[in-house]
Amino acid sequence: MERLTIEEAKQFISCDDDFASEGIENAKYFTLTPSSDGWESVTYFTAKKKGRGRPKKNKTKIEVSDSDEDEQPKKRGRKKKVKKDISTMDDDTLLCLLLE
Repeated sequence: MERLTIEEAKQFISCDDDFASEGIENAKYFTLTPSSDGWESVTYFTAKKKGRGRPKKNKTKIEVSDSDEDEQPKKRGRKKKVKKDISTMDDDTLLCLLLE
């Protein structure tokens, strides 16, 4: 086990807070902090570092090549539905549409 300062220990999870570990068997580090009764209290820490919140997404910048400059950006939203022109259809296709 290795001794840490109080500032160094702030980045690690204490064995008391780590629910996956069972006691101090998995402890890699410890700190000694003075207490009010004259003794020093010992706190044990695991090798796991504290994670703060949700991890950030990796935003990678997409390089634009010369061929992509000519293309128009996509429009937002859903594409409009293509309507069938009923006036130009013959009678058989109209009957099929009505039966569907």
